Amino acid sequence: MCSHSRDEGRTALPALPLPQALARGQARLTVTGLEIEQALEREDWLGLGEYLARMQMATERVESALRWALYDWLTYGEERIFTQGIGYEEVAQRIGLSRQTLANIVSVGRRYAREERFPDLPFSIHAEFAYLPAERRHRALQLARQQRLTTAAARELRRLLGGEPPSGEAPSSESPDGDSPPSGTLAAQHERARGRALEALHGALRALQSVPHRMWAELLMELVLQLNMTRPQLAGELVLRLLEVDTAGQGTQ
Repeated sequence: MCSHSRDEGRTALPALPLPQALARGQARLTVTGLEIEQALEREDWLGLGEYLARMQMATERVESALRWALYDWLTYGEERIFTQGIGYEEVAQRIGLSRQTLANIVSVGRRYAREERFPDLPFSIHAEFAYLPAERRHRALQLARQQRLTTAAARELRRLLGGEPPSGEAPSSESPDGDSPPSGTLAAQHERARGRALEALHGALRALQSVPHRMWAELLMELVLQLNMTRPQLAGELVLRLLEVDTAGQGTQ
């Protein structure tokens, strides 16, 4: 299991000193973008870009931290406040978030003990892997950290690994407000399932292309395609292990 220290989870957000271009009034930030009002020298321009990039990363980290904080706040409420005649409907109206959004946060949060949360991965990636078995979930999170996966790449991996939420559970991060298409006929459901499987296999192909020796990658992908027809769980395990081997190989180079 994951064993993050309390200090690691409490790492402060980086201090972001104001760049010279903003401090001197040569440029200014607005809610619709950046306005550069005076000519910038090379270093001032680069410093401004560095500041904007670090602000973006800090904002993403804050957003993820707030999702975990909302989960902890809601579980406290379930234990000590909801017995006082208040429920999710009233809470949603009071704080301005939809009830489904709150349900999604709780559904994901319940699958992770505090020490299993990766502070350097966004909540959205935790949401993608939340419904995997515990051991596979931890391995997937480690890969996401080592390979620096985006949420979209994590979603492709999750689809191949079979990490869909069980019936009745809140959806993963790809539907943050719980919107989902109508179920339709059984044939339509099968067609959607086939489409998801094809998307997952395409994602696996992109992942396998990073394995050393392209020929081996293509042969292994053929094996994955065959396995996915009859043993989808085994196919997912194969891809997961290949990615782990590739990550280990990159670490020794």
